[in-house]
Amino acid sequence: MSDTFDNILPLPYRIISLLLLGSWLWLIILKISFKYNINLIQLLKINELSSSILEQKELYTRHEKTCINISLISIISYLISQFLHNKDIESITIWDFLPILIILIIAFQLIKPNNHGSKRLISTFNRILRGKISQNLRTNDILLSDTLTSYSKILIDLAIYSCHLINNKTCLPKSTGPTLSRTCGESIMLDSLIGLIPTFIRLKQCLWEYKLSNFRNKLHLLNFFKYSTNLPIVILGVYIRFYQIQLTKFWVFLALINSSYTFIWDINNDWNLNLLKFDLRNLLRSKIIYNKVFYGFAIIIDFLLRFIWIWKFLSPATENSSWFYSWISSLFSSEFGIFSLEILEILRRFIWILIKLEVDYINLDPIKDIELNELK
Repeated sequence: MSDTFDNILPLPYRIISLLLLGSWLWLIILKISFKYNINLIQLLKINELSSSILEQKELYTRHEKTCINISLISIISYLISQFLHNKDIESITIWDFLPILIILIIAFQLIKPNNHGSKRLISTFNRILRGKISQNLRTNDILLSDTLTSYSKILIDLAIYSCHLINNKTCLPKSTGPTLSRTCGESIMLDSLIGLIPTFIRLKQCLWEYKLSNFRNKLHLLNFFKYSTNLPIVILGVYIRFYQIQLTKFWVFLALINSSYTFIWDINNDWNLNLLKFDLRNLLRSKIIYNKVFYGFAIIIDFLLRFIWIWKFLSPATENSSWFYSWISSLFSSEFGIFSLEILEILRRFIWILIKLEVDYINLDPIKDIELNELK
């Protein structure tokens, strides 16, 4: 199944498809925010001079055109590659470089500085890459840097793809079978180092905010510790891989700490819900925009995906196993499984952003009553 999947959708085009998925999901977020009166122009300070409804409509329309354009470009490049790429040639060819060109085009289309939204995105990128957070644009910085953590596996994929190109190797499928090697760059721990970049960014941001609070706000330290719980898992994973030893129980212990900490933080801090505060009078919070069912759905999804690593320990599927069990048991052992995990994490982040934006918009002015609608 993995070989077939790699032939149909090679690693470089999986990267492209995940970038497109994120772009389209942001379009849906814009649509939902507009429908439920969450003024993103005001919240994200996209245009300091205007925050009108017309401006938000224009933002949606502009991004919709961008999504359509980059999707068409990506589909055309994929079809050209599939039809013209000679799979009998074992060496690297021009077709190996086409996806990196498409990735650059997508990046340019998303951040080209021709409007207020793109300019704000570029300035936010510049700031978070230095590990800083603007107190006036905190929502922007948190959304982008936390989204990067969800794209850490995609960054690893991009690093492995680039590693193949640098070493004059192809990762496109050939007639002899798949050529993708996830051990490319293993000698310098490429995958672990690249995958931890978003975590290090968030760690520095937490310390930066703690410093800005004159070392008084301990919440930033707790947030720092939350991201720190990811480091021992990665380090132990590298140790196990290099020395071929079994430390499963210790790894599970570390993973339980990380998943529990991040799940509680999502519910209690990022979403400001009262569920884990055991407030029986109000299990959610006093002001909500979406239907109560949506929050229940979001909590369940967040919990399941935070603890999805448990499926790693399932017994391998057999010929008599159901398609669902076969899929679940392959999540950590096949290219299709890894791709599925990446999609699920992006969808989890999509739900997280919807509620995070809602919370931050409500908190814009805690005194003024904001007209809130329920999600139908």
